Amino acid sequence: MKLRGTMRVNSEGVLTVGNVSTKQLAQKYKTPLYIIDQQCIEENIKNFKSWFSSDILDTQIVYASKALINGYMCNLIAENGLGIDVISKGDMVLLHKCNYPLNRVYLHGNAKSEAELEFALKHGVGRIVVDNFDELDRIKEICTKNDYKTKILIRVNPGVKTHTHKYLRTALDSSKFGISLYRQNSYEKIKQLKNDPHIELVGIHCHIGSQINEEAAFMRTVEVMLNFCLEILNKTGIELTEINYGGGFAIYYAKRDTPPDLSALLPAVIKKTEEQIKKNNLNIKKVIIEPGRSIVGAAGTTLYKIEAHKTTYSGRKYLMVDGGMSDNPRPALYNAQYEAVIVDKMLQDPINRVAVAGKCCESGDILIDDIVFPETKNGDIIAVAATGAYNYSMASNYNGLPRPAMVAVKNSKDILITKREEINRLHECDVNVDTLE
Repeated sequence: MKLRGTMRVNSEGVLTVGNVSTKQLAQKYKTPLYIIDQQCIEENIKNFKSWFSSDILDTQIVYASKALINGYMCNLIAENGLGIDVISKGDMVLLHKCNYPLNRVYLHGNAKSEAELEFALKHGVGRIVVDNFDELDRIKEICTKNDYKTKILIRVNPGVKTHTHKYLRTALDSSKFGISLYRQNSYEKIKQLKNDPHIELVGIHCHIGSQINEEAAFMRTVEVMLNFCLEILNKTGIELTEINYGGGFAIYYAKRDTPPDLSALLPAVIKKTEEQIKKNNLNIKKVIIEPGRSIVGAAGTTLYKIEAHKTTYSGRKYLMVDGGMSDNPRPALYNAQYEAVIVDKMLQDPINRVAVAGKCCESGDILIDDIVFPETKNGDIIAVAATGAYNYSMASNYNGLPRPAMVAVKNSKDILITKREEINRLHECDVNVDTLE
């Protein structure tokens, strides 16, 4: 397994993260357990700030919170000076509770409710990223009624094709996200914003997909988006000042992955943006990206305990663990691949080819389909790497399973940041157990 972040192997052959023994973490907090490598996140943020910078333009890194959000992450993102994008009122309430500056928040979503828009407008959310014209009409109505003023970006669909799982493609012509600027009536709707007393259109946004390896797709997006800015200027008279390219930068999960070199790609994106702005004679002042997975993905590790071994009639060998698709649905959803180790057998030779099966009552609950481990026994702890993004945030209570606890580690210290759900609280929302006659 490739070691990520501060992962190391100590003299006893035990995997450590943040100089903390994963075996001891499993004993202290039980399993399944999410581990967050804080130093890894901080270094990723530092790199993004360094690589995505310009002497001409204002640059902003906005963390895509759908990858992982809780109170700890809100504070860590705030301390590191990033913006944050959110999807729901629940996200905004959490940020407000954590005293995160809401003027650095970008509200996304293709089906924003009236309650979500009212909360955002009332509390001065920095940017609302408008997904469709029905939403725009709703914003106009709320602003007019309450005399609110707001700045918006319009999410557009650039039509850039990417090679990733079909559920992760978000810029196809048939995508549910964004407004197509290849339809001429879109410009007529946008033109109505030119002299709006409440709404200022400052820029456009896109997101071409997730877990994208091809650098060419990102470079093509720059060209298409800045051409859209020119089209908007020519057809509506509105001079945009901001451009937001979204995120989607792939990370390494397993051997088949070839993520882009961000130290080369991000400066190239900046350079092309500067050149295209000059070529199109645009007034763009600010350029934004929204990484999520590429900030927290590699920083996460999940620990599981082996509960049972099984060899089928066909000869296939399974290790049955105490978690599964309820805490990591990505293998079932996207056929996602992961690497893993036995935490206290890092120096032993792998000899047994097995599959790691989750405990949910689904044939598709296979965390790792094919892996070679050293000799194992019940009670051994498995560490699955790169689980920081879209694991906890997509976890469920399927089969009545409580969501795992989460701890952060750094400099030989560990702290509980999200406690394990209690079984007796899983059904608190049940208000009546009596049946109807």
